[in-house]
Amino acid sequence: MTRTSRNVTAGLIVTLSLAGLGPTASADQTASSTVIPLNQDVARTRGQRLHEAKARRDQSQIWARRALDQTQSKVYYDLASTPQTCFESAFSMADRARDWGSTGLVTNMRYESGGSVDLVVREYDRNGNLILHHETYHDGFAGYSVEQIVECAYDTDNRLILTTYRVGLSAPPPSEPDAVYRITYNARSQPIADVRDYDYDYDGIKDRVTGRYIYDDDHRLVREEFESDNAANGTVDAISRILITNDSRGRPVREVFEKDYNADGVVDTRFAHDAEWDLWDNLLFQSDFDDINGDGIADLWNRFVYTYDGQKHLELEEYDLDFWGPRYTADGVIDYNVVTRHEYDQRGQRIHSVADVVVYDPAPDEAPNSRDENFYEYDDRGRLTRSVYRSDAEADGNVDWSNTTTNTYGLNGRIVEIVDESQDAFRLNTKRTTASYDLRGNLVTLSDVEFDNDGNSQSSTTTFQYR
Repeated sequence: MTRTSRNVTAGLIVTLSLAGLGPTASADQTASSTVIPLNQDVARTRGQRLHEAKARRDQSQIWARRALDQTQSKVYYDLASTPQTCFESAFSMADRARDWGSTGLVTNMRYESGGSVDLVVREYDRNGNLILHHETYHDGFAGYSVEQIVECAYDTDNRLILTTYRVGLSAPPPSEPDAVYRITYNARSQPIADVRDYDYDYDGIKDRVTGRYIYDDDHRLVREEFESDNAANGTVDAISRILITNDSRGRPVREVFEKDYNADGVVDTRFAHDAEWDLWDNLLFQSDFDDINGDGIADLWNRFVYTYDGQKHLELEEYDLDFWGPRYTADGVIDYNVVTRHEYDQRGQRIHSVADVVVYDPAPDEAPNSRDENFYEYDDRGRLTRSVYRSDAEADGNVDWSNTTTNTYGLNGRIVEIVDESQDAFRLNTKRTTASYDLRGNLVTLSDVEFDNDGNSQSSTTTFQYR
């Protein structure tokens, strides 16, 4: 199985989770998907600690963007995702067309790679709402198939009110839905309640999660509550809630996630996220306080501090992480530190970033620094033409791994070719992606060819048709 075909398979299998109906979105699941699992092996390697710290840093930067969207700014939104479009419910490779600037409605998609085939058929109502997503994937290497049918219904205001899922693994999907999602709205089209019926603990019995969304007088989301009813027998088995505090300008400044695993009124897990903003809506500070076992002691703590130049460009990022103390708790000693500096050209386009990383080990010897750099080049129209990433794992001046991406644009201003080259001390890997468009600017063909200096290669082709 090629790497690309594995990605297609994973996309099909995890669709229910991404749609807010799978186990990661259940109110009866732990919140470990948002935090780094505490490794119980004191002797774990520095490389493991570096990987965990980097992952945690990436997961923490949820507010680090200029444009603030109140409906999507929630820290733990991914734990209780409420898909409000059928596109979100039917996540698939067919949506790659949108990533390439297509505005048409995809009706058919065909993906082929190494004997594997992914077929998508979509139908829409007269308002352009997706009402059917039927996807069939066959893995030519492993010999299995996945068939997925997602159906959506809308009210007279074109708001998604019902989604059903049927999935078959090497067999036709069942006649009865594997999962059903229902949502209701207030007069402002904000979701106020939803019900998800699906087997989130995989015991063969349908379960139910009921959600409520509460807004303040300024119509800003301030609270989410979820009750899990295992086996849908009318008994609440677990409760989770998200409490959101906004400032006078509607910007989120504190969010707290709480989980009561057995619905006994005692909070078993609590995560808190705090933030500060300047007058121009630039994020100045954000931090996490994670109390995984609900004992009031931080098991993990981190913070970002942001500095801007006179043109409000992000100039400096400072990140500290404390997650390795006695009994695997935060002990007030920084374990991982990153300082990132950014440079811009006269147009305000970022041209250079450098991140200096220090990882401190529990052992007496301190981990050496590492350095990551990014370089960016643009054409006269301000379009990104080349980006280079270099990683110096030991901060000794030697590049241990690099990646160079070159973009070529066509007469319509769209990207027609991307060449991606990755190189370490042993291998050069090249991936070339070419794209073609119709007269309306919709992507119709996407071809990938990937090869390395050992002669290994793989290729794929994706075609799209539109309404």
